[in-house]
Amino acid sequence: MNEDALIFQQFTEQLEEEADEEYWEMGAASLGVIVGGAEISHQLRNERRHETRQYLTRPELLENPWIATPWTSLYDSRSDCAYITTMGFDVATFDFILESGFVQTWLSTPIPRTDTSRSGDP
Repeated sequence: MNEDALIFQQFTEQLEEEADEEYWEMGAASLGVIVGGAEISHQLRNERRHETRQYLTRPELLENPWIATPWTSLYDSRSDCAYITTMGFDVATFDFILESGFVQTWLSTPIPRTDTSRSGDP
């Protein structure tokens, strides 16, 4: 009987050790899922925020305002986000508008002014 009790005790201890190992493995796996989920959530939040941002970033701003105008800096940035934020359409659409005759019209049509003579020197 003593031998049976010893075997039962060893078996019980082994089951408890296995249960402890499973408990810690489940805890580690749960922690991994939580940390991984938090990281994915953070990345998705950043991606959504980037898609809807309504501000210009440093590369889209003037390096030296004495040399270039805000318009030339924006035009040279070729940034879809900057174009959409300021004009409402992307770079490809803006290029299409320019190539569809706007440049020719802009360069050949004077801006009407009421404070100068149309027939006089500029």
